[in-house]
Amino acid sequence: MRRIPRSRPESWLLLATLVGLFGCPLLLDDNFSVGSLAPDSGAPCLGAGCTDTQWGIGGNSGDGGAGGTLGGSAGTAGTSAGSGGSGTSGAGGSGSAGAAGSGNAGASGSAGTGGAQQAGGSGGTGGTQDTGGSAGSSGDDLACWTLELTDGTQDASTNCLGIAGNNIVQKDTATTLTLSYEDGDPCFVGTIAPAPGWGATYEFGFATGSNTWDADAAGVTGFEFAYRGSLQPPSVRVIYKDPSGVDNYRLISPGTTSVPFTDAHPDGSTSSASPVVDSTRLDELILAILPNATQSYAVDFCVQIRALD
Repeated sequence: MRRIPRSRPESWLLLATLVGLFGCPLLLDDNFSVGSLAPDSGAPCLGAGCTDTQWGIGGNSGDGGAGGTLGGSAGTAGTSAGSGGSGTSGAGGSGSAGAAGSGNAGASGSAGTGGAQQAGGSGGTGGTQDTGGSAGSSGDDLACWTLELTDGTQDASTNCLGIAGNNIVQKDTATTLTLSYEDGDPCFVGTIAPAPGWGATYEFGFATGSNTWDADAAGVTGFEFAYRGSLQPPSVRVIYKDPSGVDNYRLISPGTTSVPFTDAHPDGSTSSASPVVDSTRLDELILAILPNATQSYAVDFCVQIRALD
């Protein structure tokens, strides 16, 4: 059998191996760092000292940018009906770009809330317009010329005629009659006894003491009498008296009747030639409720007394 000769390594291969081992010691080191080109010179960089991340494989992502500052504080309210100041808008924060990666954009700041507008002061209330003084009362003004009675006395504060005195009821012993006041009028309730009694009288004084009242100076020419009530007397004698003591009168029936001073005569005469009361010196007004000849009768009525002009 033919023997095949053992192959021998070529001498050039051995030489190349030795040169590689001793000429490049990194091949004997455990740190198998991958070389890279230096960024400026283009020269190769070998070993663990090459840490330039711009030339590394995929640098770490950069951190996101910080959020922007929130919107400005609210504007200060105006002081005198002015508009509230508008809040300053917060600047949106710009995120810084992370190294080798895009940072997240900072959140935009919210706009500041505008200051509340202060309401203007309310307008002042307009003053009420002054009205002119009331016109003077005329002679036909019932509020002035109607006698307003609430008790047994009357004075100038209750009328505009200058009348001030007392008012009372007189009656015979068999007659029962009470005096009261309603709505400023004298009112009478009771029973008038028959003759020979003289009935009852309501006596209204124009003045006090020995004084008299001048009706002419007050512009008064007489009085009007208006009855109201369920039981009015069949007749009443209206008597005007002056210091002479003479009864100047006129007889009136139920209802409303005017009796001027010139219509009242001594003894009830109806003659215009008969003397009349002295209207410049009046003492009192008398309402006489007369009796029937044979029987009594009941009364329940009020009478309004108003001066005539």
